[in-house]
Amino acid sequence: MSKQLLLGDEAIAQAALDAGLSGVYAYPGTPSTEITEYIQMAPITAEKNIHNRWCSNEKTAMEAALGMSFAGKRSLVCMKHVGMNVAADCFINSAITGVKGGLIIIAADDPSMHSSQNEQDSRFYGDFSLIPMYEPSNQYLEEDEADPNSKNDFGMNIIPALLRDGRKMYAYRFAGYWRDVGTIDSLWEANMEVLDPENSGIDIFDEKWKIYSRNPVLPPQKIGPRAVVQDSLVTEGCKIYGNVHHSVLSAGVVVEEGATVEDAVLMDGVVVKAGAVVKRCILAEDVVVGAGARVGGDGPIAHVGTGLTVGAGATVKEGAKVFESVKEGMEVC
Repeated sequence: MSKQLLLGDEAIAQAALDAGLSGVYAYPGTPSTEITEYIQMAPITAEKNIHNRWCSNEKTAMEAALGMSFAGKRSLVCMKHVGMNVAADCFINSAITGVKGGLIIIAADDPSMHSSQNEQDSRFYGDFSLIPMYEPSNQYLEEDEADPNSKNDFGMNIIPALLRDGRKMYAYRFAGYWRDVGTIDSLWEANMEVLDPENSGIDIFDEKWKIYSRNPVLPPQKIGPRAVVQDSLVTEGCKIYGNVHHSVLSAGVVVEEGATVEDAVLMDGVVVKAGAVVKRCILAEDVVVGAGARVGGDGPIAHVGTGLTVGAGATVKEGAKVFESVKEGMEVC
């Protein structure tokens, strides 16, 4: 990768393109305008048909980006700080509906009113809506991004660097279950802990600590006459005709007769065909595992990305991370 000298807005835009952006929607206003302009002028935008639109206001920009996210694509919405007031309605509601594809909202605050009619701290919107907020405000984030050996993790890289340099830090003591879910393995481990409330400390049926999630309106689960389901969580809309052991199944999952799911996390809409074996893995939304295929094993956690197909008779070995569909009979390590 060649070195580039970029303005801050240009660096943000380039990072979005590098991360696989599918669309940017914005309303012009300094100091955010240059982000969208950079994306519009980038050669990769035309090559990959990346959507880029100036919208009539910040609310319509936010709604367009949400629509792309609902379709499973990564989107970006840009505005200046006063635009957050215009987009507040759909922004706050997005905290309830959630998203499917990654969505980043960039609110360019303007301290000291260099080009604005007022000062505003948009961080309060993130705090109020409980939507995660990042403020790239110091050199540690820049240094970590430039380090090819870093995993870009706050707990593993950023905070240790602050401690190393003796920077002032504050901690808030938290009582109860807590896990930093920042990797595929930790996401799998957290789901397995939900199945073991006596030892893990997290009990989703605890009336004193209710967990509210976004559930689709689907029919109840269907458990077939020869199905076996043991020590598992099965969400609405699932159809189980095979064997499910110690696993977490999200909405609308289908496990056909003769298939086996064990120690696995299956996201919405996953289909496991007859005779397939799925073990110690995470299957993202709408994955289809073909008849007789095998995913995972007894070792490290395997992962298959959103909307992919593992062909009939194919094998995805333990620990494999799959981001392209696997053809019939192929083996992926």
